[in-house]
Amino acid sequence: MARSAQSYLKLVNIIPGPIGLFRKKAIENIGLYANDTYAEDADITLRLLADGWKIYYEPKAISYTEAPSTLRQLLKQRYRWTRGILQSIRKHKKLLVNPTINFGNTFILWTMFYEALIWPAMNIAAHAFFIFAALAFGFTSLIFFWWAGLALLDLMTAIYCVAAEKEEFRLVAYAIIYRMVFILIIDICKAMSTIEEFLGIKMHWGKLERAG
Repeated sequence: MARSAQSYLKLVNIIPGPIGLFRKKAIENIGLYANDTYAEDADITLRLLADGWKIYYEPKAISYTEAPSTLRQLLKQRYRWTRGILQSIRKHKKLLVNPTINFGNTFILWTMFYEALIWPAMNIAAHAFFIFAALAFGFTSLIFFWWAGLALLDLMTAIYCVAAEKEEFRLVAYAIIYRMVFILIIDICKAMSTIEEFLGIKMHWGKLERAG
């Protein structure tokens, strides 16, 4: 859904590693891939946008790839993604603060900044607040209604996405645990990754163990 919305503005913010089609001229104009971040796909996309190229999402393109099969592998992947995106944002920070250079890039960078830094902190803080309210004041019903409201929104979004992308309807059921389990774990990982990035802790590329 996010890719489709970005494509409407011709401002897809990350061309995913498993499948991306480039004009040779575009890649040559920006100096090919760079190796100074751990999210080279985000960096090259931002450089293409800064150079004036338009990026579209193609829903009919299909790629088969292998996703992490364990929680540890998933967290290692998201750790690298988060730090790599933060490195890319820092690399293009002049576009972050000066929209007159390239307004589209500034808009995309701020959405990436929000997703990488602000949203995880807000989500973790909201969970902590409701848990505190439940323990300190006995407002356990608040947690239920809060979770139910979010779950309903997630279900509606999932139904729309599955219909738009013609995916299997059974996937909608995963929306029930999406926000309270998956997203919370990922946001905690993002928060820890952000802290380590700002502290300058050394990192490595890591390796996804292939299951076949």
